[in-house]
Amino acid sequence: MNETNGIRPFLCEAIDKSLIRTEWEKWLRSFTFYLDAEEITDVIKKKNKLLHYGGTQLQEVVHNIPGALTCAENEDAYKILVDKLTDYFSPERNSTFERHLFRSLKAECNETFNKFLLRTRQQASKCVFATTKDEILEISIKDKLIDAWASADLKKKILEKEHTLKEVIEICQIHEQINAQTQSMNAPSTSAGAEINKISDNRECFRCGQSSHDGNSMNCPARKIKCNKCAMLGHFARKCRTTSNKRKFSTFDNRNTKRRDFGFNKIRYIDGQSIDVNANNSKANDDYCFKIFNEGESAAEIIQCFIGGKQISMLIDSGSKYNLLCEDDWNLLSDGNAVMWDIRFESDHQFKAYAGKAALTIKVVFEAVIGIRSSSNVMSTFYVIEHGEQSLLGKDTAIKLGVLKLGIGINHVEKLQPFNKIAGIKVNLSIDTTVRPIQQPLRRVPVAVEDRVEAKLNEALALDIIEPVIGPSAWISPVVVVFKENGDIRLCIDMRRANTAILRENYPLPTFDSFMTRLQGAKFFSRLDLKNAYHQLELEEESRYITTFITSKGLFRYKRLLFGVNSAPEIFQRTMESILAPCKNALNYLDDIIVFGATEKEHDEYLQDVLNTFKNFNVAINEDKCLWKVQNLKFLGHVLSTNGISADPDKIDSVLNFRAPNSREETRSFLGLVTYLGKFIPDLSDLVEPLREITKANEKFIWTTRQNDAFLKLKEKLIALPTLTYFSPKRRTRLIADASPVALGAVLIQFTGDTPYVVSFASKALSEVERRYSQTEKESLALVWAVERFYYYLAGIQFELETDHKPLEAIFKPTSKPPARIERWVLRLQSFSFKIIYKAGKHNIADSLSRLCNLDTAVTFDKPCEFSICSIIENSVPQALTILEIVHNNSKDDEILQAVECVNTEDWSTATKNRYYLFRFELSILGNLLLRGTRLVIPASLRQRVLDLGHEGHPGETVMKRRIRSKIWWPLVDRDIEKYVKSCYECMLVSRPIPPAPMKRRIMPDSPWACVAMDLLGPLPNHDFVFVVIDDYSRYHELKFMKKITSTEIIDFLEEIFARHGYPKSITADNGPQFVSEEFKTFCSTNNIDLMTSPPYWPQANGEVENLNRSLLKRLQIAHSQGLDYKKEIRKFTLMYNVTPHGTTGKAPSELIFNRVIRDKIPSLNDVEENVIDSEARDNDIVNKDKGKQRADSDRNAVDCNIRVGDKVLMRNTVHSNKLSTTFGQTEYEVTERKGNDVVISGEGRVYRRNITHVKKIPTDSSLPSLARPTETSVADPEHHELHHDPDAADEGPLTNESSSEPSSKSSNLDTGGSRPKVTMKLKKNRGGMWQPAE
Repeated sequence: MNETNGIRPFLCEAIDKSLIRTEWEKWLRSFTFYLDAEEITDVIKKKNKLLHYGGTQLQEVVHNIPGALTCAENEDAYKILVDKLTDYFSPERNSTFERHLFRSLKAECNETFNKFLLRTRQQASKCVFATTKDEILEISIKDKLIDAWASADLKKKILEKEHTLKEVIEICQIHEQINAQTQSMNAPSTSAGAEINKISDNRECFRCGQSSHDGNSMNCPARKIKCNKCAMLGHFARKCRTTSNKRKFSTFDNRNTKRRDFGFNKIRYIDGQSIDVNANNSKANDDYCFKIFNEGESAAEIIQCFIGGKQISMLIDSGSKYNLLCEDDWNLLSDGNAVMWDIRFESDHQFKAYAGKAALTIKVVFEAVIGIRSSSNVMSTFYVIEHGEQSLLGKDTAIKLGVLKLGIGINHVEKLQPFNKIAGIKVNLSIDTTVRPIQQPLRRVPVAVEDRVEAKLNEALALDIIEPVIGPSAWISPVVVVFKENGDIRLCIDMRRANTAILRENYPLPTFDSFMTRLQGAKFFSRLDLKNAYHQLELEEESRYITTFITSKGLFRYKRLLFGVNSAPEIFQRTMESILAPCKNALNYLDDIIVFGATEKEHDEYLQDVLNTFKNFNVAINEDKCLWKVQNLKFLGHVLSTNGISADPDKIDSVLNFRAPNSREETRSFLGLVTYLGKFIPDLSDLVEPLREITKANEKFIWTTRQNDAFLKLKEKLIALPTLTYFSPKRRTRLIADASPVALGAVLIQFTGDTPYVVSFASKALSEVERRYSQTEKESLALVWAVERFYYYLAGIQFELETDHKPLEAIFKPTSKPPARIERWVLRLQSFSFKIIYKAGKHNIADSLSRLCNLDTAVTFDKPCEFSICSIIENSVPQALTILEIVHNNSKDDEILQAVECVNTEDWSTATKNRYYLFRFELSILGNLLLRGTRLVIPASLRQRVLDLGHEGHPGETVMKRRIRSKIWWPLVDRDIEKYVKSCYECMLVSRPIPPAPMKRRIMPDSPWACVAMDLLGPLPNHDFVFVVIDDYSRYHELKFMKKITSTEIIDFLEEIFARHGYPKSITADNGPQFVSEEFKTFCSTNNIDLMTSPPYWPQANGEVENLNRSLLKRLQIAHSQGLDYKKEIRKFTLMYNVTPHGTTGKAPSELIFNRVIRDKIPSLNDVEENVIDSEARDNDIVNKDKGKQRADSDRNAVDCNIRVGDKVLMRNTVHSNKLSTTFGQTEYEVTERKGNDVVISGEGRVYRRNITHVKKIPTDSSLPSLARPTETSVADPEHHELHHDPDAADEGPLTNESSSEPSSKSSNLDTGGSRPKVTMKLKKNRGGMWQPAE
């Protein structure tokens, strides 16, 4: 509970008394922060919290301090408790001692400057420093006297309390006098021999070795230092007196430890160094013991482990890389049916006891799963020691299990410098642009390895070997993680697909013949090894894109040349030749560089010249792997020595060491090799006859002296073949490889025309581990081993790789996905350019080399491979499962057991219906564990559990597939994942809705305004709503801004619209309360309108109005952002919308609803050319209007008025002030303009516009009487603007259809004779077929 708040109990009993004050202040500060954070202010609650979080040790102290828990009523109980504890834990400081500590501060190992500064400030705050010069002088002298002169006893006395300088001087003087007097009183009588046996006291400290103090001094710097030899506190290593058999190297404790006592000189710790047991003939590794465990010493490092499911007591050994088991524990495992595999009885390692000469006997070696209860399982190798008494847990395994941690630089980060690159040289890759680029997908890695992959990427970035890729890339290659034996990883780029587009340089590689003349007379030789040779060559910018690779952290590409590029050997050869061209006696074949000289001086001179050249070009060499000034050196299949140049005996050792055949098959195999090269062997038929006799089916196989003699003669002939020739890169080359159950064989041949010439033979015995490989893996191993065996012949050239195993043709293709082991080997051949050729086994001449090989020297070719496979399995197993669980469940899964058996036997004929049959070329096994590629196959009984684990956190289908497929696999795993995710109830609750059903479009109504849709948009910032109504047929819409949106307001606006357009047949609306109310439903039913509402939360059902709302919203947003009037802008939009052809109908909404396009601001052809649509209506209009005109003119006694421009007129008074006002005003006006019955008159500075009825012409032959103008003119003429149209003019006379703009002379011909004029009119048709009055 305490730790959840970050406050641990104050364990005062375990704290050093000199540090308890500081620790109490830290703890109290932390507790105070907690009270402030939790806002605890109650005094009693604060006191109780302190006692609770302080723990039992602090509570015990409080109960023993008088007055700590009692206080008066008005006192602060919490403050009293804190003060009491502070007094108890904070004794009065002695300023002299605190200053001594301040001066003694030293930086700890790997301590940062800021941390040391913080410690210095903390200590300085405890010191009392002077303020004046005199005080500084006094304190400095006092401190120096106490620190340097006073003895330990005197220091104790002086530090009892604070003293002034004067008091310290007096105490020192008195102490000196007392000591002198005491020595004088105790001095014996003097004699001549008094000094002979005197032992002088040099006061040397037994802890640190200094003479300024003794071992009991508190000032000794070694009092709290751990010894580097015995790991004990209190002394330096140089003063360590602990014997070697008492030193402890670990303090690991386990409460369940089973303690034992062992005899003297028993093996405990194994050193990881390797030396040669027998310098002449042994290559095994010897590992030495460096700790002797005495009888009676406690074995505190023993823990309980589970090996193969069985509990074993093991001692943690931090000095050994290996796990050693005693015979008793081995018997326990074997009798208890523990899960183990690869059990073998030979080892590449040998172990010796400390200072012992005889090697310990290794009884058994095996692989098994080991784990402890608190950690996950790991796979490791175990060595059973004969007569061993205690099992040892090696360093590497202990670190993996988390029970051992080594090193002090845990948080130390080393800054990497860019890796060397050859100065002034950049290389370019020739790329065939006609090859289609391929972007390969990401190859997932186990989650447990992602951190290490990221660290490797960061390391390569810091070394300037790779760079991140920004943007797309044409070529993308995947990354394969390869596990090293030391637990580290290596990132390999699978460049097989990219290599198809990289063109070979075809740079001529040198031949050994060209070197021979230069090597004549050489006596001294040096071989130089370059550090990561290819990475020292920088790639041109334009060539880097093809090296792009994909990781979980993104895309990266190489800035340097990499091993996987097929043209890399030729590029490197050309570059090194150009660098070494000025150097004498320096040769290179690819990265094999030798320097030679006839004399030692000459050799040294030329070697120095090469080293200087490398320095100038910034070429880095690996000095540890270089050979300096030797007189015997192998180079390109030859031996260079002081005796000259000779053939490498390794070329013929394989044939020379042939054993005699033991069966007909082996004899036939040997005869096949002999027959292939038979044309160069004279009398071949006679030599092989004894061997052919025993190969006949009816003859019993008996190997006699006659057959043995023939066999030996044939071996001699093969060794002395004239075809065993020098290698030439210019000739066609073929490498033939084969694998038998016990060995590998290879023959390197070249052709001159069709004639084969043998260059070299090679063979290798398989180790016990390799013999357990499947036949496909053995044949693959044979190819890889053979190519690397003849590396210096095959690098940089195109060659044929012949095998008698048909599946390898597919496995070694660039597009293949081989099993885990084979994938590792395939990547090793990336830089070679070869073609796989299949030939039946009876034609394979390497068969005899693999069958008759000497089996005495079996060394594993790829030792890290098995570790890599184990690491793959460890990282592939889900955390909640163990390898043992998978092993046990595999043994119950018949389908997996059958697949394992088929992989072992290479025979799938009886398992064609097995679900693993289709993936047979990708499967590999380890024990009864089955792998597909680098992924572990999970048995059926554990798949549901794996799915449960993989779905923790509820990932979706895609994420869960990536998570599971990166580590494990089983047939139809994707289908199972999809089914699991779809059936997860919790995921269904939060899943996305199902995809929408296929769209059903609404049929267009038969006529305008038959079906309308409506909706409300808002509220707007001014609290207005926009009510929108749209016609589904024409898309014509009308809208209104509303403050209230009740059903009553909606109905009121609809009645206004329906008054113009009529009632529709149906209305579509959403489920707003305005549209689902009883009032609105009653309105619709009363007017015979069908009301249809869209489904809740599905606005798509009312799509037309929703689309219009989006357009309206856009215009409203623009108006709001620009500060414009909403209503004006929406009116502009409405006009634009209704006159613009709709995207769906292709017609303007106004045209479809009104049968015309309403006019807007944009000019149209209709403005220029009259477009007659309804001629009949137009004719009726003309006729009826003319009839009405005649009737009205007759009723009103209308006559033509002869008023013209320039006439003088009077204007009628439209406003009468009283009954006596005249009809016309007295002001005289002049007519300035006449248009039809409208006239414009002016007078007295004013201009008026009147109907011609409102003016009266003044005859020219009369004049007005000279009368004064009345003052009420202004009343009679109230107009005050220049141009006035009398609003009352329309009220005078009958209402007619007379046009005011049409001149009367063109309206009709009037006959004024009689009281009622007779009106006649002639009509004619115009060009448009319409009737109009004749002129």
